[in-house]
Amino acid sequence: MSRPNGFLLLVALLVALLTSRAGLAEMVAAIGPSVLSLLGWMAFSNARTGDPLVFLTAKDAWLEVSPLDVITDPLERPAALFHVIVFLVVLVLAFPWLRRLPLHWTVIGLLLVLPSFVLGIEGLARYTSMAVPLVVGAALALSHRPPSQRVAFLTASSAAMIFLGVNVVRSSWVP
Repeated sequence: MSRPNGFLLLVALLVALLTSRAGLAEMVAAIGPSVLSLLGWMAFSNARTGDPLVFLTAKDAWLEVSPLDVITDPLERPAALFHVIVFLVVLVLAFPWLRRLPLHWTVIGLLLVLPSFVLGIEGLARYTSMAVPLVVGAALALSHRPPSQRVAFLTASSAAMIFLGVNVVRSSWVP
């Protein structure tokens, strides 16, 4: 919850609580501290800047790339295309396996990557790797592939991370 979009995890927590048939007291105990923290941060931000959502509005100063930008001119910002490719590869591998995971896991996975489609594509690869359910789904898919394909995927993903690291340093890409 230390990141601005951390509050989205509350939605997944709420889904987990509802599917476990938790009572109102359990829901308040689980979600209340995070809601109070977010409201406190927003009050502090408002007192300091006059904008309770400054953590979102500050992004207006960043050069962001939308999904439409990647579609209409995929090579304008190669970093954005890289982020989309990483997400699509993981999603294609994980998608068939997501229905086997608990619902709240899938909700968490989607909520961790969806902000990138609204706030900017760069960083999507990082959020995809943090979306544990997507990574678990991809791992389950790969576990059913021949060893040669698993080695090829691991080699390609290692090369992609080296490529990203080099471009973060050389070209100021957002990781």
